[in-house]
Amino acid sequence: MWAGDAGELTGNPALWQVRAELSAAMMLAGTDPAIYRELDRLMADPDLLGYDDQTRSETVWLEKLAEFLALLPLSEGGPA
Repeated sequence: MWAGDAGELTGNPALWQVRAELSAAMMLAGTDPAIYRELDRLMADPDLLGYDDQTRSETVWLEKLAEFLALLPLSEGGPA
């Protein structure tokens, strides 16, 4: 799912940590029937399916990302 450097090339373990956390949270969220309706709604939105819409601002894309991340059971914090 993740392309490119997993942190080993840049020496950035935080990159690996973020990717691992997101991957685990997406797997766990996929088994939570409480969010199925919202996932269906979001998946019907082509922005989440990888369409490249250059007419939207970065703020709009960040809002969409935050909306998606709100569904995930992310940990409160990790090692600094």
